[in-house]
Amino acid sequence: HGLQVAEIDTDNFLLDHGCGNENIRTYFLPHTEALGPCYARALIERELFRDEDYFCQIDSHFRFVEGWDEIAIEQLRLCDSPKPILASHVSSYTLPRDYKPGVADLACCAENRALTVLTAGTFGDENRDDTFLRVRSRTCRSDLGGMPHPSPLWTARFSFARGAVVREVPYDPHLEFIFFGEEIAMTVRLWTHGWDIFNLGKNVAYHLTSRAHRPTFREVQDTPEQVDRESTAKLRIYGLLGMPAPGGVVAPPVPAAPYGLGRARTLEEYQAFADIRFREQVAEQRARNGLLSADLLPPAWAEEMRDEMMQKQAHARFAKRPK
Repeated sequence: HGLQVAEIDTDNFLLDHGCGNENIRTYFLPHTEALGPCYARALIERELFRDEDYFCQIDSHFRFVEGWDEIAIEQLRLCDSPKPILASHVSSYTLPRDYKPGVADLACCAENRALTVLTAGTFGDENRDDTFLRVRSRTCRSDLGGMPHPSPLWTARFSFARGAVVREVPYDPHLEFIFFGEEIAMTVRLWTHGWDIFNLGKNVAYHLTSRAHRPTFREVQDTPEQVDRESTAKLRIYGLLGMPAPGGVVAPPVPAAPYGLGRARTLEEYQAFADIRFREQVAEQRARNGLLSADLLPPAWAEEMRDEMMQKQAHARFAKRPK
């Protein structure tokens, strides 16, 4: 795992620099040299991966179910594809509002055991900082028999595949300070290299989705140079997806190997498979249903109301934090 640290940070109570376990490899990076999550993941692949049989990528702030790795391997075996990759937003957990790092683990894992499936959201958001497709998740009304189901999209929150995926589709280290755009870029790169994406048929973990307890890297990304480097990286993704960049800016051509599209399938074939059109910024209902029948999902309006309520609650909690 990779860790971004500051020498003056006295709260990194979980970091054991001398753990002595040969199965755990850590890459420490001064926080002043951090360039966002895509760069961090590229460093992990380059510096820490040792051709293991399997490769699992997660966000921070995870809690796993017992035996999660055996479940994931079995789910991978059940996928109807020679090159499957599992991707999921998994379930969620919460922390008390007054939680302080370093105290006993007070995570409250969601009791709802319903599966989630990855679906297409909107192109961009209300801030209109970019026009990249957002990857979201929706609750499934069926357990799908515990079987992994094909997905039109991939997520960085939880991903599990054979280790060959790192060699074939390595993370692009040039996507500096990118957050939105990472997932749809990796989706098309994986798919065009012949990797088939599947939702998990069983839950393996819980993720802390609320950011009320922690700042994000964007809150300290404030120099003109950092903003310019992010803008350059965004143009790189627009070129990859064949999308027009906002403001009439000309996007560069598709990045060269190994960070471009694959040759197993074309971008046009992906768009037909997923029912997504990048240039027109359209995601059809099939994409918004995650390739599932509509009767397997709750009404979209109910989920939108839930998401809006949760977002308002998160903003309210964040506003109450001491400045």
